[in-house]
Amino acid sequence: MAKKDISGSLVDPDYIESLAKIVVGNDLRELKISDGEMKVSIKRGNDVVMASAPMMQAMPTSSASTANSQSGQAQLAEPTPIATPSHSSNAVEVRAPMVGTAYMAPQPSAPNFVSEGAVVKIGDTLMIVEAMKVMNPIVAPCAGKIVKISVDNGQPVEFDEILMVIEP
Repeated sequence: MAKKDISGSLVDPDYIESLAKIVVGNDLRELKISDGEMKVSIKRGNDVVMASAPMMQAMPTSSASTANSQSGQAQLAEPTPIATPSHSSNAVEVRAPMVGTAYMAPQPSAPNFVSEGAVVKIGDTLMIVEAMKVMNPIVAPCAGKIVKISVDNGQPVEFDEILMVIEP
């Protein structure tokens, strides 16, 4: 299998996906594989498959879960709060934890998670960043009002790019 170099980490998404299919297809609860520095742990519970692999060099580690659907497999990672204080007043900048594609709604026909002026609580889903077929929910790191949304639906985002600004 060909490995792809992603921010200094050798990752083969097809390999991870094939392991998830083995877990689902054989009704396994857990599968752990270690190959050199790469370690993969896939756990299943309540018809959800969890997979995680360490990312190297400034990439946050997250667990991904795979849910089967009629259109194939969709993966959803654990929510990732990424925020830094903004330059203006008390505002908090919500930043992209990875390179990917920003989605403002859970589905194309669904309403956006939030809009400018919306009031959010800690942990509320603000948007999704898709990376390597994994949907990574971006959650509110603090309670407050969305004062700025810096990205559009379907727009590519870079690591550490400002996605939104929340004023507590």
